Amino acid sequence: MLLTKPFFGQLAVRLKVTDASEMLPTAATDGRRFMFNRDFVDSLPDEMLDFLVGHEVLHCVFDHMQARGDRKPQLYNAAADYNINMTLVEQNIGKPITEDKLHGGKICMDWKYQGWNSYEIYDDLLKNQKEAKGMDVHLDELNGDKEGEGMQGPGQEAMSEEEKKVLADEIKQATIQAAQAAGEGVPEAVKRMISELIAPKMDWRDILRTQLESSLKNDFTFMRPSKRSGEVLFPGMNKDEELNIAVGLDTSGSISKD
Repeated sequence: MLLTKPFFGQLAVRLKVTDASEMLPTAATDGRRFMFNRDFVDSLPDEMLDFLVGHEVLHCVFDHMQARGDRKPQLYNAAADYNINMTLVEQNIGKPITEDKLHGGKICMDWKYQGWNSYEIYDDLLKNQKEAKGMDVHLDELNGDKEGEGMQGPGQEAMSEEEKKVLADEIKQATIQAAQAAGEGVPEAVKRMISELIAPKMDWRDILRTQLESSLKNDFTFMRPSKRSGEVLFPGMNKDEELNIAVGLDTSGSISKD
């Protein structure tokens, strides 16, 4: 996978491989470990094993361990699996695991959800009252926590909010580095997420104010000292001109996000 799908391979090798056969029927991740049932993993051909590893990697990348919020745990976990599995198929990562190997679980796959995120899929599942169970174990279900607050696995205490934040930051940095190193083969959803992470964020009102103020005729004056100069007295700006502004919104749908 490191050679053929370097984005997924680089993120996979950062996970500590942990045998959790006594606790898991299939596999799971907590963001730092790839936990698995040995009999389940041994039953998978290489292509299905690649799919499983890619599945756990994307749980980390999309931060599904924390993204659920107050949504219904089992339904959101299924939505996350739909989201991930469609991405893996689009990226040609291995081969989807057949249900005869999932110990009662199901492979959540539906082309209807191509391009949807986990929140949109969740809303659709909730609206249509669809029951679903994913192919792997999500730790909030494993720990018997109906509200899904737990995040621990074998041999680990539940994470504090600060520890969860640190882990999320670690995964974001690892994702950015893996995408930069891989070049091609990065899922479009991941590219969008990375763009949001690295793009400087400014309030549109601040940008508009700066642009408008730069177009006004003004001069320096000591009658209105600058408030940013601290104890040193510097002149402020004397703005005598006013602008009349009209705002128009294009609602035709012909404009892209760029």
